[in-house]
Amino acid sequence: MLERDNGCIINIASVSGIIGPPNFTDYAASKHGVMGFTKTLVAEYLLRGIRAHVILPGGTVSQMQREASPKADPATLIQPEDIADAAVFLATQPASAHTMEIVVNKGLQTRYLDD
Repeated sequence: MLERDNGCIINIASVSGIIGPPNFTDYAASKHGVMGFTKTLVAEYLLRGIRAHVILPGGTVSQMQREASPKADPATLIQPEDIADAAVFLATQPASAHTMEIVVNKGLQTRYLDD
């Protein structure tokens, strides 16, 4: 990417990196780290033509989600394909259209406040 002065880096974090849900301290901290890493990449490489983005998915239909929240209704969760669509969108944007982060969610998430 540096040789071409062009490229696109897409990282995946989580809305937990923004919300910081209770009882997920280590997970939320790791997602904050991914967000900080991405912001640093933007600062270091944007002027070199390399874009860096982070996708912040909410609750997603997955094995991890089933294990963490077995009572969660799958109808309230996003599909993995929604995250893939966001990645394709970011990867296909021109270098001049920089979007640092995209939150992928299924409606307004307030379940952490309701628990």
